[in-house]
Amino acid sequence: MKCIMQKILSRFLFACASGLAFLSMPASAVVFGSDAVTVTRYYIYAEINGDVIFWYSPATAIPGCDGGWISGTQAGTKSMVATLIAAKASSAPMTIFLNTESLWSGSGSRFCKVDAMGLS
Repeated sequence: MKCIMQKILSRFLFACASGLAFLSMPASAVVFGSDAVTVTRYYIYAEINGDVIFWYSPATAIPGCDGGWISGTQAGTKSMVATLIAAKASSAPMTIFLNTESLWSGSGSRFCKVDAMGLS
């Protein structure tokens, strides 16, 4: 009887621990990719960690985002900014992937954080 009770208690504790681990996991980011867009304008903010915000056309390419945001402190910033400038200068289409859960705090508009980008 003692062995059966230990098994039941062990399984109960495992189930509780698994449930708590599941509840403590962070929510996954919601990243959406676009079809080809063109960059219409961008701003680079020296006073805000070198953050870059930009607008694209068509503006409805990624629902829930008014534009994109590249944090001056995120990995790959220099490469992404260079890609953005090249796309704007050449009017080349590009594909962007934006995280709709991570918004730029410098505006009331919804500038979603860039997860990835590339020339199309």
